[in-house]
Amino acid sequence: SLLGWRLTLIFSGCYTLAFAALWQALAASGPAECAYVGAEELRELEDLGVPVSSSRGPEADAKAVAQSRRSSQRAALPWRILLLPSVWSVLLAHTAFNYNRYLMYNWIVTYYTDILGVAVAEAGLCMLWPNLFDALASLAVGRAADALAASGRVSALAVRRSFSALGYLGTGAGAVALLFAEGRFATTVCVTFASAMQACHNAGFKSSYGDLSREYSGLLRGLGNTLGTASSFAVPLVAASLLEAGGGSSSPAGWRAVFLSVLACSIIGTVLFAALVSTEDIDARLRGDKDKDAKKEK
Repeated sequence: SLLGWRLTLIFSGCYTLAFAALWQALAASGPAECAYVGAEELRELEDLGVPVSSSRGPEADAKAVAQSRRSSQRAALPWRILLLPSVWSVLLAHTAFNYNRYLMYNWIVTYYTDILGVAVAEAGLCMLWPNLFDALASLAVGRAADALAASGRVSALAVRRSFSALGYLGTGAGAVALLFAEGRFATTVCVTFASAMQACHNAGFKSSYGDLSREYSGLLRGLGNTLGTASSFAVPLVAASLLEAGGGSSSPAGWRAVFLSVLACSIIGTVLFAALVSTEDIDARLRGDKDKDAKKEK
């Protein structure tokens, strides 16, 4: 039959190919060649030292070589960066976030079908609302965080702590509320609330990557995503073990343990991030360490 998983995989392949075609049509080699990057944005990028043109020629080649040398000097991640508590605040926060997110999104459909007796197709429709409100909340969170930071009444550090705490504790509260929810509508409301609260992390630990470093922000995000992916891999193992210990996916006791694990992870993430986070730029510290090492070598 064409229906079922076969149609799902065909649809996934088609929209992936469509995205690739869109990328080929709209992507540019550099900001200067991009049709929707304005002159003001180009000047801002140049002020930051970002190469804006991919055009070739002797002068362009010389600039490219110089840029490549500067990039190679800082491309290797200085492993001493892992000794900084502020770095671990972001890495651990990312790990806790991924556990909560992938557990809530990937396993809640099984809860709909095995506990509430909802058909898979109907459960999929119910999951439309968490994704929709997550997107809407992301827009609202960004504006709220910018307004708070611009007001001068709240420090950037307080903004990061507050929004990450809202994200974690809101997710945990939504998971606990599922223990008392009865029926498809109440369950969807709880999941939607938890999902919308996760959007608060956009102004929390996710923005801390940029706060900590400009030179190494990409590498830091790579480390965070690596640890977060490891956490995502652990989700099926943990959830399956908790459900099996509680009597299977049709047993409320097993799901109670699963949802309480989300609450526990949220509390741990909140405490660790609040205790370790900093908005101090670590680039200056790392450059200072390099200068000291260079003097010792001389």
